[in-house]
Amino acid sequence: MKWNARCLLACAVTCLMFGGAARADLLVATDGRIADGKIESEDEKEVVFRFDGSPAGAEATHVSRTRIARVVYCDENAAVVPGPLPTTKPATPAARWMVPPEPAAQPVTPAPAGKTTYYVIPLHGEVGATILASALEKSLADAVARKATVVVLDIDSPGGLVDESLKIMKVIAHYNKQCRIVAFVEQDLSAAAIFTLSCPKIYVKQLSTIGAATSFIPGRPDLSAKVEEKMQSAWRAAARNSAEEGGHDPLLADAMIDNDAELHYETVNGKPVIKEGPGEHMLVRRGKVMTLTSHEAVGCGLAAGEADDFDELGKAMEFPAWVECKGISRDLAEYLPKREEVFQQAIKKIGTDLGVHLQAAIEADPSANQEFVEQVQRRVVPGPAPFIATPGYQRFPAPGRANPNQQMPQNQIVTRRVVTRTSPSAWKFRALSCVVSLQLVERDLTDAQAALHDFGHDADTGPLKDLQTKVSALREMTYKDRNKYAAQVANPPGAAQPQNPAAPAQGTASGPKLPELMDLTSDAGAKAPRPANAEAKLKQIATGWQDQKASASSLFAKVIGFCATRAGDGTLHVSAGSMVASPEPYGPGVTFRAVVMSSGSQTRIICGGSTVIFNSVVRPDELRIDAGPANGKSKPGAGLLPKDQWVGMEFTVTPQALVIYVDGAERYRAEGDFSKIHQRFAIQADNGDVWVKSLEVVQSK
Repeated sequence: MKWNARCLLACAVTCLMFGGAARADLLVATDGRIADGKIESEDEKEVVFRFDGSPAGAEATHVSRTRIARVVYCDENAAVVPGPLPTTKPATPAARWMVPPEPAAQPVTPAPAGKTTYYVIPLHGEVGATILASALEKSLADAVARKATVVVLDIDSPGGLVDESLKIMKVIAHYNKQCRIVAFVEQDLSAAAIFTLSCPKIYVKQLSTIGAATSFIPGRPDLSAKVEEKMQSAWRAAARNSAEEGGHDPLLADAMIDNDAELHYETVNGKPVIKEGPGEHMLVRRGKVMTLTSHEAVGCGLAAGEADDFDELGKAMEFPAWVECKGISRDLAEYLPKREEVFQQAIKKIGTDLGVHLQAAIEADPSANQEFVEQVQRRVVPGPAPFIATPGYQRFPAPGRANPNQQMPQNQIVTRRVVTRTSPSAWKFRALSCVVSLQLVERDLTDAQAALHDFGHDADTGPLKDLQTKVSALREMTYKDRNKYAAQVANPPGAAQPQNPAAPAQGTASGPKLPELMDLTSDAGAKAPRPANAEAKLKQIATGWQDQKASASSLFAKVIGFCATRAGDGTLHVSAGSMVASPEPYGPGVTFRAVVMSSGSQTRIICGGSTVIFNSVVRPDELRIDAGPANGKSKPGAGLLPKDQWVGMEFTVTPQALVIYVDGAERYRAEGDFSKIHQRFAIQADNGDVWVKSLEVVQSK
């Protein structure tokens, strides 16, 4: 039995932990880049945007719609707000999900004169899904209006939600005063068994079962014994109330929930009497939860008799000639499973989107990659011999937590601090990416609440509202922290000035915009990982190029970039948020060869007017294509690059196609009009490291 099954959707975000300008509008480009600032105006062709940090008096930038994936209007905390109303509104708003229309009530016709009638209300399936108090109330009201002699609750249920069962008990108690209600049960377990006890008469089908009503909360095995007992106590009281409403022994209700009871029944004056302790006719032994068979239910007096169908039920109730009085109940019984199927599909889609957006937010969070760093300083006064760590020595203990195995030598001062591995140049990009993903998480939670409301589950929206408040606070905090390293990035120590400041920063109308590029600085301490098979793999790559006879020109020494460096081992180090690019743009009829190594993180290649994304944080195995003639033509199963291994990549652009090879095997091919492409080739790291061993270009004659 479940206290709240819908809370499962909320569990995905319970462990989420993250780390201007007056307006915080966002532009999400087709290549994944994100800019913050203020949207001055927009139309079908362009968006006029004032970037955050623009000099006073500077003109706003006109950004073509072809470069924009999303426009997000935000307040000063990056909360999404409605944008300007469109000039024309659609005649009918599109529904987010199609809620099936509820069946209309049938005309009320008088019962046949002199006939005993029965009105069947099927209660099949899960309580809270296809068994609802609201539907039961409509059916009972219809039965009363039709003046049915007997109302039969045809019950076949494994149980379900506690709170819905409590509502059903109240409905049955209300209509017990207006009509004769009989329960006719097959499988009657958990929450269904408890509301069945509210019926004055219970009949069972052969081989039926009734009981097993212990409650639990799915996904919460960590509840303390006191909290668990508190919940069970309230549920036991509700079950006893239900039994008393139906005129049944409350001991039976307790035994269906608790395993402390031991019950048997005895026959006194021809009637069964429930008694505690062991006896001749045992119902349940201590340590077990009671579930009765059909014979046991009749024997102990809980059930008035057995029947296999409605004809036998009529005879058992001494109405051998009764006839069915049909109303809305059977229509509702057919309708509710269909509505539940649509609801489950809606919730499944929302849950899938929520998981994707949550994972993207976690991957983008700039403060997530943290580690403990020790700083050791020698004292002037010599002390004991240097300390040698014992097997239990914890190298990086959590701050403020003493390690009993650690001995601190007196000739050293050791301090510890927490640092992030996110580079300053990548901080803002990752912060804005995280903000956009959190905005989508908030939208998913809003959709989930709307779905619960539209399908009649308003009581389940409370936990989602609380979670949305927490996510909103995380989004606001992440946005306010976006410019943490702005000054450091604007004036990096020792950075060379761009030798060609007039170099164009963007490609053609079909290509993504690139940042301002400059000559690379050197970082002698940076070195690429050294896999065991590196030499053999590099030889394999060199002999695996598609056209071995082609004359290739090296671009390796000429590349320019954004915050990338030349490493001490002769490679190019493209850290998170940085980029390297060819010094000149190229048109079709060209092949780029690159030997690269990825840390397993999202990597972008800008080529052919498109952004090719490997190791996507959204769908890692999918090779994503954004912008350009191949925009949206992604390919599942082709997007993975191995972690910390050299791979040979070839990108061939012809006037009619873009073809991608990895380690000599074709990974991707897209047909289109690439004849107008004139763009730099670029390699960008999003949330990890990319190392470049070589970069060549082969131009067709």
